[in-house]
Amino acid sequence: MPWELQTKDPLWESRIPSHCAGVLPSPCASLMGGWSRIAVLELYRALLRAGRHLHYTDHNCYQRAVAREFRRCQALTAPSDKEDALKRGQFFIGSRLGGLM
Repeated sequence: MPWELQTKDPLWESRIPSHCAGVLPSPCASLMGGWSRIAVLELYRALLRAGRHLHYTDHNCYQRAVAREFRRCQALTAPSDKEDALKRGQFFIGSRLGGLM
């Protein structure tokens, strides 16, 4: 995964933990495909946003189900498993939440 320095702003760098100084994830990592923390967070937020428009589904139940699935996938260690889980979530968004919308 490519890592690059994003800014030289001293105020910004003072907020970065010492073990990460000078190294920030590329903002394009999720756009280029592949698993990244940013891509996972974007997917999580997109799923929750899409769930706001569900009319015949209990919103709390939907939110718990999304959170449960992300927690289950949090334990994945193999990169191919992480990629598959991310693709599954992106397909779910692309298919209008599996036909719920």
